[in-house]
Amino acid sequence: MLSPVTLAKAILPLAVLQTAAIALPSQGSPPIAELFPARPSGYVTDVAGALDPGSIARINDLVERLRNATGAEIAVAVLPSIGDRAPVDVAVAIGRAWGVGPSADVGDPRRNAGVVMLLVPRRAEDPNSGHIFIASGQGVEGYVTDLQAGRVRDLMVPYFRDRNYGAGLEAGVRELTGLIARGMGVTDTSLTGTRQPGAESGSGSRFLVYLLLALLIALIVIGLVSGLIPGTVWVVVSPWIPGSRNFSGVLAASTSMSTRKYGPAPSRR
Repeated sequence: MLSPVTLAKAILPLAVLQTAAIALPSQGSPPIAELFPARPSGYVTDVAGALDPGSIARINDLVERLRNATGAEIAVAVLPSIGDRAPVDVAVAIGRAWGVGPSADVGDPRRNAGVVMLLVPRRAEDPNSGHIFIASGQGVEGYVTDLQAGRVRDLMVPYFRDRNYGAGLEAGVRELTGLIARGMGVTDTSLTGTRQPGAESGSGSRFLVYLLLALLIALIVIGLVSGLIPGTVWVVVSPWIPGSRNFSGVLAASTSMSTRKYGPAPSRR
């Protein structure tokens, strides 16, 4: 049997190794602070070079007007890669490093009123790309809820699948601006009435699809009951409900987050 001294000597190196393993970052991934610039370049920081100057200028102007009206801020970060890091970790690190949202006094509704929108454009050679992630600070979590963030995210995804990143981010920022402005009591319609024209048409088309599915099911049921359709028919209807597929709502450290990984655009024949 080992003496207490010998046993202690054997345990100590093992404990040191275990502690060191926990402290080490993920293999193959740089420190998280090296994935993005130390300071932002305006409200839009496009490290990946995926956006056109016009979209950047319009987003900067929109966020500046939101900040002047409410104090809230939106930071858009477009990164070429996040290594093997989770989007949530990178977005939260960006928000903290850049100080997104005003540092108001405790009890001030503008305190931590900031949103980080992280985009990692899809690259075929990078399996951890194709992410859009929205993280909202405590000051706006009452307006930018997980549900609302999911809707904003779904609004942008069709643009991203077509690699139209500037238009997609602009649409998302406009939607976020409207949510925050209305939530904070702003009456300026140039901020509150910023819903994209296509957003409502998309909702209307989805409603029409659901209505047609309901009518089809009703006709089949009526046919079975009346004996017009002999035999037994099993009908399985599984429509895609926007906001439910690939959605994970996270609430941690007083930050509301919504993420989605998008794939390539479906082929058109």
